[in-house]
Amino acid sequence: DVLICVKSKNRRSMEDGVPKNTTGILYDRVYRPLIVGRGLPRTITHALVWLVAIVCLGVGINGTTKARVGLGLEDFFSADNPVGQWATFRTEHLASWSIGMSWGDLDY
Repeated sequence: DVLICVKSKNRRSMEDGVPKNTTGILYDRVYRPLIVGRGLPRTITHALVWLVAIVCLGVGINGTTKARVGLGLEDFFSADNPVGQWATFRTEHLASWSIGMSWGDLDY
């Protein structure tokens, strides 16, 4: 991503569209063969990147499903407080949230 911002002083020193003097050891020996190159190393690297992405997505989904929202009244009061006991009872037995939505005049 950074190499596109560097101009080559010598236009004839281009190799594969990248100036020779701006490519470093890391690009030539790691990035180019594993990401840009052809063959089995590239395929393995791409498979590992996809595997890591899928694992991260799975961990994120799992964490999201197990997270507590924490927006109820019982989250603001302790369990031994009468208000906290009422809030817990309300959430468990009277689970209804009064939600209203006003659209205004709709011109169909």
